[in-house]
Amino acid sequence: MRRSYKVKFINDCDSVLNNEINSEIMKFDRNSFFNNIEELPVLQNKVEMNSKTDLVIIGTGMVGITLAARAWHLGFKGDRITLIDGNEYFAENFFRRTKNSEQKIMRSSFIHHVAPNEDINLADFTRLKHNELTNIEKEQLTLARMGERSLPSLDIFLEHVKHVVINHNLHKRAFKFSADSIEQNTTGKWIISDSEGQKIESKYVVLAMGQSPKENMYKEHSINAHVDNFKNYLNEKVKTVNIIGGGNTSAHIVKSCLDRNLKVNWIIRNEENYACTDIPHKYWRDEGYLKFSQMTLDKRMEEIKRIYKGSAMLEHKGIFDDYKKDNALTVFDNATIQEIDKNKTIILQNKTRVESDLIISTIGFELKKLPQIKNGINTFNGFPVLNDSTLEAEGLKNLFIASSHSALSLGPAAKNIDGARIASERIFKELAKREGIEKYNVKNILENLTNWSRNTPVLKK
Repeated sequence: MRRSYKVKFINDCDSVLNNEINSEIMKFDRNSFFNNIEELPVLQNKVEMNSKTDLVIIGTGMVGITLAARAWHLGFKGDRITLIDGNEYFAENFFRRTKNSEQKIMRSSFIHHVAPNEDINLADFTRLKHNELTNIEKEQLTLARMGERSLPSLDIFLEHVKHVVINHNLHKRAFKFSADSIEQNTTGKWIISDSEGQKIESKYVVLAMGQSPKENMYKEHSINAHVDNFKNYLNEKVKTVNIIGGGNTSAHIVKSCLDRNLKVNWIIRNEENYACTDIPHKYWRDEGYLKFSQMTLDKRMEEIKRIYKGSAMLEHKGIFDDYKKDNALTVFDNATIQEIDKNKTIILQNKTRVESDLIISTIGFELKKLPQIKNGINTFNGFPVLNDSTLEAEGLKNLFIASSHSALSLGPAAKNIDGARIASERIFKELAKREGIEKYNVKNILENLTNWSRNTPVLKK
């Protein structure tokens, strides 16, 4: 039976026609295309890296891929671009986080993807793989083409990411290199160094480093699901699980445990919340950016803190309501943890004792530590101060910052894929101007598209 319910705040959703949400999509059960991380494009050994280039992008996650694919269309390809990251694979952190939580459906819709506008978008890419789709995936694709709220499977999304990486030859220009420090020399070039003393010189640098898991404040008594695979701790002795956290990762792990017939106590430190996305959609639109840009830095920080709260997907609600009725799921809203004893019992501030056989912590993310910028960088409450129009660091020519670190300029959506697309447009509009590139020259775009299409492999049926 189709499980659906009314959505109260439809203006923050993708849907323009229908105001019902189908929870059946969360029961998606096809085996993954991506069962092993080795199926993702790999970064090259740093010994193969050139010592000089025109553009260095630090980070090979979703934001780094989005930026590099956009740069490709402006002529930053081959020896002109280098991507560096301490990870071994593209999108490695995203892959591990979603696989660890057994997430199978993307929270964001088909319109949010890593490909530039000149390339094949996620919905059209999915359509080309129609013969491989499940009925649920086909239904979601149909909804996408109707303008409805629609969610791609994680598999399809990762296939598209891999497609973008390979067809822009990003895997040939990406190297396993952990940036330790950045310094601008007397000629204006940026020198990026690692802890072993290897260096690379570049005219432009873009930081796209994202977030990392917060330290587990309950590490003596729990596992950190953002780092450890919770499934490795499940055994026949585990019957009841306490899960701390109220975000999307937490919700997927709650569902995974319930699907294994475990009893779950969900400890949420703020109110139980279901939403289309973790960031209201107005922040992806011009009016949202305009409103945010008119705020003072203090007001911007207040807005970021207000928005950055964990929430489960709308599609979780129907499933969790059913589990609550069956007494398999107990939710402790607005909970304050006072103590955790050695028997894995959580004592709340109101003296409620929540017993379990295993405690799983999913308490979110924080900004990754940036490389040491020896020229110094202006910050406000931990966020770099940037030029809103170009995302260039204040007082540091040709050093640009995207991803979560650009939130003071882009707003709460900076950490999301759509924020990456906005960042790429702002940064490369400025680089195109400085390099004398006619970005919107139709001949150049058609030439790029022709070359890109010629090198695109036929998809497997």
